Amino acid sequence: MEPQQILSMLRRRGWLILCWTLALGAIVGVVSDAIQTPVYESGAQVLLRPNDPTQSLSPPAANQTDPTRYAGAQVAIIRSLAVARGASAGIRGHPSPAALLGHVRVVTSSTSSILTIVGSAEQPAQAQAIANAFANAYVANRRGRALSNLRSAIDDITHRLDVLQTQMTAATTKAERDAAAQQYQSLFSKREELNVNVELTRGDAELVGEAGLPSAPVSPKPKRDAALGATAGLLIGLGIELLRLKFGDKVRTAEELEQITTHQVLAELPEDSTVSSAATPDLKRASAFSEALRTLRTSLQFLGMEHPVRRIVVSSASPGEGKTTVAAHLAVAYAAAGLVTVLVSGDLRRPQVENLFGAPRTALGLSTLLATTDLYASSAPNGEGELLEDMRAARRLRLAEFLRAQTVNTAINNLTVLPGGPPPPNPAELLGSSRMFEILDLLEAQADIVIIDTPPALVVTDAVVLARIADGVLIVAAAAQTRRRDLKRLVGLYDSLDVPVLGTVLNRARSGRRSASYYEYYAAPKRRAVRR
Repeated sequence: MEPQQILSMLRRRGWLILCWTLALGAIVGVVSDAIQTPVYESGAQVLLRPNDPTQSLSPPAANQTDPTRYAGAQVAIIRSLAVARGASAGIRGHPSPAALLGHVRVVTSSTSSILTIVGSAEQPAQAQAIANAFANAYVANRRGRALSNLRSAIDDITHRLDVLQTQMTAATTKAERDAAAQQYQSLFSKREELNVNVELTRGDAELVGEAGLPSAPVSPKPKRDAALGATAGLLIGLGIELLRLKFGDKVRTAEELEQITTHQVLAELPEDSTVSSAATPDLKRASAFSEALRTLRTSLQFLGMEHPVRRIVVSSASPGEGKTTVAAHLAVAYAAAGLVTVLVSGDLRRPQVENLFGAPRTALGLSTLLATTDLYASSAPNGEGELLEDMRAARRLRLAEFLRAQTVNTAINNLTVLPGGPPPPNPAELLGSSRMFEILDLLEAQADIVIIDTPPALVVTDAVVLARIADGVLIVAAAAQTRRRDLKRLVGLYDSLDVPVLGTVLNRARSGRRSASYYEYYAAPKRRAVRR
């Protein structure tokens, strides 16, 4: 996909992407607030490895433990069942230790030796109680371990003192007794020091901040969830539109139309509600549509500078793409330029041109011209050449007079309309006959330009038949309606029959900046109020 295609898609479908964004954001926000139970959190802070006088009893390797690994080990201890049992004992109702573990988490810090023990619950006071209970239980667990180490050391020293006392009693020399007495004194001092440390020890952790009473729940967070939902909606909407752009079967922009048909886009006709609702085509009103029609007329005139283009068939792939509207307004554009123009209703099955110009329903029209045999009858013998030529000239004169009688003048100068007439049983055969070619010759002799409206080319063959006796065909495609595969079939059909395609027209194009600038430039300037 080209960047221009994506930008064009955003201009055309941006409102739908915005709808996805707002809708999903609102839904997620409302549902999040409605179905989720409020959860409160509170945290107590614990300092690891405080300045404890008993740390000197720890082995050297323990004091050199990696801080990250040590903090991870302490997190595992906090979430152990032993600490959970201690926390349960400190909470009213003594909830299950295993259940409590589901309501606590530990947050570590990369810049300090502080752990935050976070308790969560549906009530603020309960979240506070869980956090403080786990913090106290953990500190008590660490102090208990330190006291256990100290008491083990005291017991070991006491045993060694008893052994030294026995050695002093059994000593046979003064030297042996003095050596034992010296060791005894040293160990005795150490035991007294440890007894003092038992009273002073705080263990490997210290509570430095109790959990407070939370004032607001941490979940649900409707605003945050709405923002996440809106982001998801934006991505979903954008993804859908990109997939539509890549795999969609509808032509939407002039760039796509030109890429599919390989023919130049001569004009983009913007959507204009007044065009389809008007009883008679009018290009006097300044609008982007009228300026686009003038652009189309100028482009066709440039195409005819080397090879005259005086018979133009207006064609489309399927019904409802605005082909008749384009043909009628193009005829008005030529007439407004001072060119004598004839608009032929070549759709003999469902003629629509008459409705736009108010042609009388009683008019016989094109079908009658093609089906009236006495206009073309000739009874002259084959050998009488001069008489045959005279009869042909007389027949041609009768046909021209009858043709003038069937054309309908319009309220627009230089523009006449040849109605389709009553629907015949064999439209394709009549339109492909030599009589139709002769009628077009007569119309071309009377007018500067002949524009022929036709039925959809992929529905019936009438348009293809008429295109073969015209100077070229103008293909009309409707934005967001005409299928890509239908356009390819239509262009392939005309190419196979060596029918020259003059170009394409994108009808009902979404108004863009270019259309807006046309309208602003050609619109009548507003009068400004004069300040006095």
